[in-house]
Amino acid sequence: MAATQAQDQPSFNEPKSLDVEGQTPQEVVEVDELDYAKRAQWLRAAILGLVGGACSMAIGELVSVYSKYDIEMSQMKRDGKIENMGADELDAEKEKLPNPWHAAGASALAFSWGRWCRYSPLPF
Repeated sequence: MAATQAQDQPSFNEPKSLDVEGQTPQEVVEVDELDYAKRAQWLRAAILGLVGGACSMAIGELVSVYSKYDIEMSQMKRDGKIENMGADELDAEKEKLPNPWHAAGASALAFSWGRWCRYSPLPF
């Protein structure tokens, strides 16, 4: 009876496999038989991180610059400059103000470039 109890309990002395992706069975496997689809998960995570980070930075910059634009337009209305200006002068004055969409695009591009340089195998 003691012999059957020893067989039923797990052995803690056996080495555990560190293969978390489950690509290699206990036998030796040739390189041609590896499942590369499982290895592509890090690439998907990196791309989704790039897109998510770029969108987050762009939205933050858009909100920030748009609030600055709104404050400047309100200040112009408060000072009475808008009523005294013609359409051409008003357009020229708006061109001097920061464009929120340009700032958002520049922020997303800068984030993407920085992220690409970080993961790129090329030395920078």
